[in-house]
Amino acid sequence: MLLTNEMLNAKKVVHYKKEECDIYIIEKNDENYVLGIYRGNNTVYAKVTLPFVRWECESILYYPFGYFVFAEDENKLIEKIKIKMNELKSNVIG
Repeated sequence: MLLTNEMLNAKKVVHYKKEECDIYIIEKNDENYVLGIYRGNNTVYAKVTLPFVRWECESILYYPFGYFVFAEDENKLIEKIKIKMNELKSNVIG
């Protein structure tokens, strides 16, 4: 899955393809987010968080801050990611 600025209503989206996941650095409403997208056997899931020191697939999963998103397909995942980004902004950033 390749996310675009338009899909996330973002100013800028940078994609890094890794073996274990896809990492996105997202600039939206003057805030930056790190997004890891992972694939399971029957599902696709993601974790959205604020930027931190290590941007690696495993580090994103174990970083104690942020929100997980689970969905059955990519379209539902994108909608849930946008919701979680807004929650992260209001609950953590302020």
